[in-house]
Order: sequence, then C-alpha cells, then structure tokens
Amino acid sequence: MTPAHDNARPIFIVGYMHSGTTLLRKVIGHHPEVYSIRAETMFFDQLMHSLPGRFRNLADDAVHEAYVRFLIKKTTFDWPPMTAAEADLEPPQFQPDEELAARIVAETRGNRDYTAIFAHVFSAITAAAGKTRWLEKTPSHIFHVDAILAALPGARIIEMVRDPRDVLASKKVRKQSDWSGRYGETVGARMQLSRGYDPLRDSLGWRAAVRAGNEAAQGHPGAILRLRYEDLVTAPEEQARRLCDFLGLEFDPAMLAVGWSNTTAQGGSGQAGIDRRAVGKWAGKLSADVISLCQRINRAEMAGLGYALQAEPPGSRAKAPYWVARSGVDLVSHYYDLWRARGLDYVQGMARNSWRRAGHLAKR
Repeated sequence: MTPAHDNARPIFIVGYMHSGTTLLRKVIGHHPEVYSIRAETMFFDQLMHSLPGRFRNLADDAVHEAYVRFLIKKTTFDWPPMTAAEADLEPPQFQPDEELAARIVAETRGNRDYTAIFAHVFSAITAAAGKTRWLEKTPSHIFHVDAILAALPGARIIEMVRDPRDVLASKKVRKQSDWSGRYGETVGARMQLSRGYDPLRDSLGWRAAVRAGNEAAQGHPGAILRLRYEDLVTAPEEQARRLCDFLGLEFDPAMLAVGWSNTTAQGGSGQAGIDRRAVGKWAGKLSADVISLCQRINRAEMAGLGYALQAEPPGSRAKAPYWVARSGVDLVSHYYDLWRARGLDYVQGMARNSWRRAGHLAKR
C-alpha cells in the first residue's frame, strides 16, 4: 500500500454554507484520481477540540484502536441520505474490510497525535481505493485554514463564495422544506433546528467567512483558491480546468457529469446538474427589507467579489431594528432547542465556534 506520506496533498472545500460547496465536491469528486468523502467530517471545526475528551490517552492501545476505527468510519459515512436518483450519480463509496482496518491500526500504532492519525487514515483509505488524492468538504473549515495547513502543508484549499442574497434565498427555501421524508421524523426535526433562517446572522456569517478567506489568502498564497459559484455554473468546463490547474490534476470530462445537487436546478444548460438558473433567484424570494439588510452589512465584500447592489426602495431600511430584535430572540430559542435535542456539550461547542468566528467581523 502506498505510504501515507506519499499521499499528503489532500483537497479541502470550504466557504459559507449554501454557497455551492456540495456541487463543487461532486465536480472534483468525479475526477478519477480523487477519493471524495461525502460526509462533512467537521474535524478541524469541532472534532479536533472534542476528540481528546472522547478518546482520552492515545497511549492506551485500546483507545488508540477505537479512535482509528472511528476515523475509518468517517471516510465511508454516507451523509446526508440520498434519493435513488442521487445515488446513481455519486461515485461508489469505497468500503474498507477488516484486514485493511487492522493494517491501518497497526501502521499508526506508534503515532499518538490526533491530527496526524486523521491524515494517515484518510490517506491510507484513499490509496486502498486506488486513488491518489482525497477530498473533504466542511464549509466551516474556512475558519481553520491555518490549522489545516499546519497539519498538512501540502493541502490545497478551495473557497467557494456566492452572492449573499442567493445564500439567504437558499436558506429560506431550505428552511421551508420538510426534512422528514429524507431523514426520518426524528433527525428531520433536528435538521430544522440546525438550518434556521436568520437574515441578520446569516449576513454577518457570510461576511465573517469572506473575511476569513481574505485573511487565509494573504497568509497562505498559492495554497487557497477562491471560486465564485456563479462562475462555476456559468462556465463549468472553464472553471473545472482552472481547478485542475490549481490542484495539479489533468482535466477529465467526467467532472461535469455531476447530477442534481441541492438547490441547483435539474437539467437545462447542457451540463447535467450544473445550471445557472439558481443564480439571482434572490430577486423573487427575498423582501426589500431583507435585501437592504444584507447589502448594508456586506456592501464592501460584495463589491470586492463583483456582486452588484440593488437600489433600495424608500423605507426598506425601516425594518432593520425588527431583524436585530428577532435575531436575538431566535438565537436564544435556537440554542435552547439544540440543548434539548443534542445536549449541553454540543451547545457549548457551537457557542465556542460562533465566538471564534465573530472575531473575523472586525477584520478586513
């Protein structure tokens, strides 16, 4: 099996939620050299902080093995659930057998570092699957680029950005969806809690993510590429070739046959699953006061990314105090519901991450 250190150029997709990161994962994941991990690992955003408590004392061989097997499951976890049509358009998920799992445990026996073991496990699974690169998509990793590159200096990071008004429109539509058919009633109810629609918090969150991306690009030139969702769906082959140049891969036409993805419209533009009809849908989905709020918060960042501002009709700013008040009340209610559904530790982790991200709001 190829040693892990020969496979140390992983690919990370980051950015604010609802910015097309799933579509991008499918595009790159269809490359024949890439092993795509469907589930968001949340490793650098959440797990890296909780794992020492969950798997205490990696010097204990039993704890070490439990941790390695936990990570192996992360590489094969199919989440979120797919419809039959979606499953037909996803690359087959490699399933490691017991022999491979035992071998990875043995290979990492002398390694007691949580992050180093994470990298070794994912590289070993990738090599066993006959691939040369592994791909992980966790949008909130945009706030942890320093940690990713400190652990994996050869990593390449792609930051996906999208018009914040379309992000709000996507979240609004998703919030109104019934999740129980796909996830089951219990998990569907939790999805409703975790994917709330809040124009103020989402506008601020988008700005924080873009500013974190700006900072990452300045600190790590050459390691991070910013891609606009609008450019990907308008000129998919051109952007796929640009991605391949950045990643050091040969372009393969299979990258464009990605199938339908979340709110991306089915059919249409000649490239299956890549369609520009989702661009600009905010104009018919958002009220004037929400558009005004989003634009006032993100004016500078939107201009820098080439997103034209819409003229604000008289009175559109008058509702801003309402959104501030509603956001505060919703935030308290949101954390209360999450506490009841998922426990205090989960809520504390969410609060720590939110506080950490808030620091980017003051940065340019």
